[in-house]
Amino acid sequence: MVPGARIPVASVLRGLVAVAGAAVLYFSGAAEARVLLTLDDFGAVGDGIANDTQAFVDAWTAACGSEEQAVLAVPVAKAYRICRCSSPAPARRSSSCWYIAGTIVAPASTDEWAGRDPMKWLYIYGVDGLSVSGGGTIDGVGQEWWARSCKRKKTQQTIGKEIKGKRD
Repeated sequence: MVPGARIPVASVLRGLVAVAGAAVLYFSGAAEARVLLTLDDFGAVGDGIANDTQAFVDAWTAACGSEEQAVLAVPVAKAYRICRCSSPAPARRSSSCWYIAGTIVAPASTDEWAGRDPMKWLYIYGVDGLSVSGGGTIDGVGQEWWARSCKRKKTQQTIGKEIKGKRD
C-alpha cells in the first residue's frame, strides 16, 4: 500500500462481508470437506468489460472435478462478463454451490451472440443439487433482447397498420 493512500471503508467492509460469508459457507458442516474456488483464481478480471467466460468455464470445470463439495464464489463489488457457456462436464459430486456476492453479466450487444443459440446463456445440465446463494446478481441484460423481441416487433407492426388504416 502506498503511504497516505486512502481505502474506502465501505469497500473494505464489503470485502470482509464477502470473505466472512464465503468462510461461513466454506466451514459450515465441518463433517464434509469443501473446496472454495473464486473466478479471480482462474484469471477473471471482473470489470464488467473483459470477457471472463474462460475463467468461469475453468472454475466450473475445477468445481465439477473436485472430490470434495466445491463452492464457486463470485467476489463482491465485481462484475464478470460471461458469454454463452455450458456446464463443461457432469459433476463428480451430486451437489454444487455457487456463492454469488458480485455480478455475473451477459454481453450487452446481441451481435456477440452471432452464430450461437440465443436461448442459452448459462446452460447448466447434468448437475443434481445445484444451490445458488450470496445476494449477488445474475444480470441477463434483457432490455436489449426485449427491444428486439418478435412480440414487440409484431406489436409495433400492428400499431403501425392501425395508424395507417385510420389515415386512409
